[in-house]
Amino acid sequence: MVENTPMLIDGESVAVAARHAVGRNFDVMALDSIIGPLTKLTGRIRPLHLALRRFYRALPPSIRGERMVFDHLQRVVRERRSQTFMLIGANDGVMADHVYDHARRYGWRGVAVEPVPAFYRALQHHYHGLPVQAMNVAVHHEARSMRLFYIDPVKGAHLPVWARGVGSFDRAQVEQAVASVPGAASFITSIDVPCRTLDEIVAESGLPSVDIIVVDVEGYDHEVVRRIRFDTWKTHTVVFEYKHIPQDILTELRGLLEQHGFVLQQDHEDLLATRALPR
Repeated sequence: MVENTPMLIDGESVAVAARHAVGRNFDVMALDSIIGPLTKLTGRIRPLHLALRRFYRALPPSIRGERMVFDHLQRVVRERRSQTFMLIGANDGVMADHVYDHARRYGWRGVAVEPVPAFYRALQHHYHGLPVQAMNVAVHHEARSMRLFYIDPVKGAHLPVWARGVGSFDRAQVEQAVASVPGAASFITSIDVPCRTLDEIVAESGLPSVDIIVVDVEGYDHEVVRRIRFDTWKTHTVVFEYKHIPQDILTELRGLLEQHGFVLQQDHEDLLATRALPR
């Protein structure tokens, strides 16, 4: 028996498809002045309102008011357009990603790491034709394989896109991250994933340097940042999510970054560490 259910607009998929389709011509500022008013206008039509909110959340972080990293990257490309990058916890390479639009527009060379097979396949698709190597592994400083907990992308397809993208070696981290979404924890699943060290990933990628490093691994960010070879890789920009990191460890990371000459700033979610571009 087939139930008749109303068809909902998948605003997230529309936004991602639009960003991918227009590629280099996507202007992240073009929608800035219309999304907010449209959201208010559709407030009384709940399905359309929810679809537009999902569309909005799938747009580049800069349009959603998260301009810290975007503005920095704009300054970077004015100084030197050619950059290399590494994404750790890349998800599909588009959703809430700081680098994607710049990478497409300027042809940046990079490596993107994502252990969940479904997101890895989407990652490959989104970066197809660009000098970006996708790796279907996780990062760990010593283990060769780890159990990864994440939201099942098929069974949890109706959940908000940010919830579907949550994954961690620690199940409790996933449960905490999706606690605000009723029933989301029931869609947590797990798989064993192969692991590589940061050194191995950089070596396999063949990158001569890693100018920009973005980390989003739900509570494991500090372990990744601790192992960045800032000077060897000539890294000038590091972005990572700090809200799941204990305060004492965050203080340690801030000290480590400052020792290497980075200037730090943060918004409600991410910490941005920057220093002068190498000559």
